[in-house]
Formats: sequence, C-alpha cells, structure tokens
Amino acid sequence: MFNELLQKVRSRIQKQDTFFRKALELALKLAITLWFLATGDSYTWNFHHTVGALDGKLVAIRCPPKSGSKYYSYKGFHPSVLMALVDVDYKFLYVDMGAPGCSSEEGVYSECLVNVTEGGTREWLCCTARPRAPSQ
Repeated sequence: MFNELLQKVRSRIQKQDTFFRKALELALKLAITLWFLATGDSYTWNFHHTVGALDGKLVAIRCPPKSGSKYYSYKGFHPSVLMALVDVDYKFLYVDMGAPGCSSEEGVYSECLVNVTEGGTREWLCCTARPRAPSQ
C-alpha cells in the first residue's frame, strides 16, 4: 500500500538535487509526512553534536527616511534582518534585529561577539547597537 501511494504522489513531491544539497528520498519524505499525519508529532532529526540553530528572516518595515537602497531587498520590499540563535532546548542565546535589509545573514552574524567566561561557558553578546528608525 505504501508503494502504491508513493507512485501516486511521486510527481508532486519529487525535488531535484542542487549544488548545495541532495534532495531527500521520496520514500523518506512520504514516511515523514504520514508519521506527522498519524501522530501529530514532528519528526526529530537528531543531528549529533549539534548545539543549536541559527537563522535570519527579512521583516518588512517602512523605509527609514534618507536611507537610500540600504533598506531595500532584491525581493522588492524594505526589510530589516531578524537573526536568532537557539540552543538544543529552544532557548534563545542571541537575537539581533535592525540590520539593514541589504545585509547578508553572514554579515550580520560576523558582527556577533562571543564571550567565554572563566567557567568555560560561552555568552553571546549583543551586536553593535543599531539606531532605531525615527517614528513617522
């Protein structure tokens, strides 16, 4: 029955490999989807030695006055970059909001400071303070 269902949805769930990543096998994609539909639980990937996740999102804003193309994105709107780092327990270790929309995630991340305390733990310090756009 699984193979019959896979044949029926194959063309809709198939993706192609790219230079950056290899596409998931169709049977695995279908199995994960069926697992979620049957249990309501998300599939946990369990990446060993992973300490957390880092991601950035573009948040639409009103263009600050006299900012030129600094806050313009190739996606056709004026965004600010929201960057966050969480640990394996979903605890936020670092959040940065306010970088211009033309900034890359790598550029925002490269401004982060890490402080190693005497006990050997790491603290993520705030990036350079970003000026707030004047309210209009």
